[in-house]
Amino acid sequence: MRIMFVCHGNICRSPMAEFILKDMLSARGMTDGFYVASSATSSEEIYRGVGNPIYPPARRELAMHGIFPPDKRAVRLIRDDLDKYDMFIVMDEATSALDNETQEKIQTEPGFWAGWYFLFHNWWDCYHKDCVFRS
Repeated sequence: MRIMFVCHGNICRSPMAEFILKDMLSARGMTDGFYVASSATSSEEIYRGVGNPIYPPARRELAMHGIFPPDKRAVRLIRDDLDKYDMFIVMDEATSALDNETQEKIQTEPGFWAGWYFLFHNWWDCYHKDCVFRS
C-alpha cells in the first residue's frame, strides 16, 4: 500500500505523520508492502526547486518520541501522485488548495478514492489508542 500524507507546507504536520507511521510499521515488522511519503499543497516552503527541511520544533518533538527522520525536504503534491498512491491522509482541508480537475478526480473517479480519505486528527486519535494495524 502506498500512503501519502498531505498538508499545506510539508515541513511540520505531514512529515511528522509520515515518520510516525513509518515508525509504527517498523515496530510491528510491517514495512514490506508499504511505501509512506508526504507532500504539500503549496510551494511556499520550496525555493528554486529545493524544499525547506522539517520545522525544527517538529523534528525535536519526533526525537522526544525516539523518531529520528533523515534529511527530509518539502515537496509539492503533483497530479501524477494521484495515480501513484492508494491512500491520502490530509492534515486539514488541504485538498481545497488543489485545482478543480484534481479535486474532481479525487471525489468522483470510480475506485480512485476507495474510501481511503482521512482527516489527520481522526487517524491520530486512533494511533494513540493503538487501534491502527492491529493483528
